[in-house]
Amino acid sequence: MKRSIAQYLIVGLTLATTLLLGAGYLLSYMDILHETEEVYDAELAQAARVLESLFISQDEDDTALNIHLPEQVATQPTERSDLGHRYEKKLAFQIWDNSGRPLLGNSSDSAPLSWAAKVGYGYEHEQRWRTFTLHSDSGLWIKVGQDMEIREEIAEEINKHNIQPLLLIVPLLWLMIWLIVRRGLRPLRQVSSELYKRNAEYLDPIDISSAPNEIAGVVYSINRLMKALERSLQQQKRFTSNAAHELRTPLAAIRIQAQNLLLTDTENLVSQQQIINGVDRLSHMVNQLLTLSRLESGERRDNFELIDIHAGIHGLLQDQRRMIRNRKLDVSLLPAEPVHARVTPDCIDILLRNLLDNALRYTPDGGRVQIEIDRQKADLRVRISDTGPGLDAEQKKRVFDRFYRAAGQGSDGCGIGLSIVQEICERTGYRVSLSDSQLGPHGLCAELTCPGAMVAAKASPDA
Repeated sequence: MKRSIAQYLIVGLTLATTLLLGAGYLLSYMDILHETEEVYDAELAQAARVLESLFISQDEDDTALNIHLPEQVATQPTERSDLGHRYEKKLAFQIWDNSGRPLLGNSSDSAPLSWAAKVGYGYEHEQRWRTFTLHSDSGLWIKVGQDMEIREEIAEEINKHNIQPLLLIVPLLWLMIWLIVRRGLRPLRQVSSELYKRNAEYLDPIDISSAPNEIAGVVYSINRLMKALERSLQQQKRFTSNAAHELRTPLAAIRIQAQNLLLTDTENLVSQQQIINGVDRLSHMVNQLLTLSRLESGERRDNFELIDIHAGIHGLLQDQRRMIRNRKLDVSLLPAEPVHARVTPDCIDILLRNLLDNALRYTPDGGRVQIEIDRQKADLRVRISDTGPGLDAEQKKRVFDRFYRAAGQGSDGCGIGLSIVQEICERTGYRVSLSDSQLGPHGLCAELTCPGAMVAAKASPDA
């Protein structure tokens, strides 16, 4: 089941705000009730002190003053009228002397206030009445009471007035949450819509200027990914186009030479040699293209091993010994002893093979190729110098471009050897640089640097 961020936010925020508002309302209601109780209790105490200050003391013969309330006060109506209020019968007071003899009061039979020599607040009639008792300096006991129904009715009125705004606010709050969440997630829907429009033919970057900060990083990563994808697709197109162009030439040559086999026997030997050369060139190109294809597909090898660089280069030279002998090339490998380094065997083999193949191909017959293995602190360096035609400054910059071949080069190379070298260096951290050769007036020197290879070799127990 697919999860919806909008649904999660709307439901979660709605429940959270509703619960918080409900809890806030409940706490506010309880606080108001508490404050209301304090106010009513204060009124009871105030009424008792007013009665104390207004009451006339006893006569000298200790006869109680029998003071009666007016009839309209003793029998108040239950509803509000011009003469009073319906709450008046819910208030009562009583005054006694020290012996408990009632002196004055308005408590009725339905809710009589009882005498007790105890000051302060209390309850009577099963906690239906709240009372306050005061003992004055003159010896009077004054008790004021209030029916709890008054407080309950006030609490209900407070509850009614507090809940009505919430009943209106909560639905509006839900609506606002829905609108805010929908509007807030609009950029995500826009990015999704823009991505849906993209295809192999349309990989333009998504406009990041209007994207909020929270998804700007995602949009930036998507744009970078699409740019890399576009670059990869363009490379594949160029690869297909260039490969088709490059493969067409040797195939045409093989076809011509095969047709020449129909000629005289003397010419057959030359045609057979041309066919062999064409097949060799085609095989070399196919191998290079396959290597490049594996590199572009992201295949990366970082399994470092301790190997003898001298033995590896010697093995590569043995593979080319026939060509070296036929062209009478002077090839030297320095130093003569083993040189161990911790490198990636597959990558270093491809790098050295391509650099050495370039030097041998572009060196004229009878020329010289020198290979030097050098230790420089922690780095391994391999320099391959030749006496070929060399490269000018502009050619040194462009020679790493795919299928680029410098003008005036007489070799039949396919122009992707140094592209493979650069691709591997970018993936492994190795470095390659080109400079003029010191072996003669012309020529090229290719230097391969493997950082940290010698330190790793010394630290290895196999070294």
